[in-house]
Amino acid sequence: MTDPLQGQRKAVNERKATMLRWPATKDCPVAKGERYELQSCVIEIETVNRKLIKGRPAEWQATFIRHEQDTVNLLRFTPPTRAPRAEDSSIGLTDTEKARREGSYTSTAHAASPHEPESVGPDWEDKHAAERELARQTQRRERMTTEQQDREVDKAAARLKQVYKTMGRNGTDLTYMLEDLYKRMANDEREAA
Repeated sequence: MTDPLQGQRKAVNERKATMLRWPATKDCPVAKGERYELQSCVIEIETVNRKLIKGRPAEWQATFIRHEQDTVNLLRFTPPTRAPRAEDSSIGLTDTEKARREGSYTSTAHAASPHEPESVGPDWEDKHAAERELARQTQRRERMTTEQQDREVDKAAARLKQVYKTMGRNGTDLTYMLEDLYKRMANDEREAA
């Protein structure tokens, strides 16, 4: 017996496929209510329909329901709660099982970090990360321009203080220059408000 899900299992496991499709040259290989065990879940065929699509040959389309087993995802305690022993290497575990055991998540409280809440799990995707990063960069740019303006004002004030102190020590009368400067600053402040 051939596998009716051949070539489609990976897409279903990775949540990329929401519908199964086959050419309608033969009978549909699945029926409503049938269950198929996959690596990530068990799917149950919900509907089976024959569709005519303009410009393409007819095809069978089947929708399915995912039945996933809820597992607790706790952050694994690092370093491990017990040291590896010599007999552990001779167990003959598959590479997948070794990676699962050495991964960041566990389902047992014994191997989990103490006082840590349940995690969202390794397959969770943060769909709003790009938006938050863009907002963070925008805020940073605004903050940088404000800080740069403050630095420029401080730099101008220090230079003004240095020039006028030097000129005052040399006996130059600064009252008319300072009055002119104060008037221009007051005028600029009024226009900006």
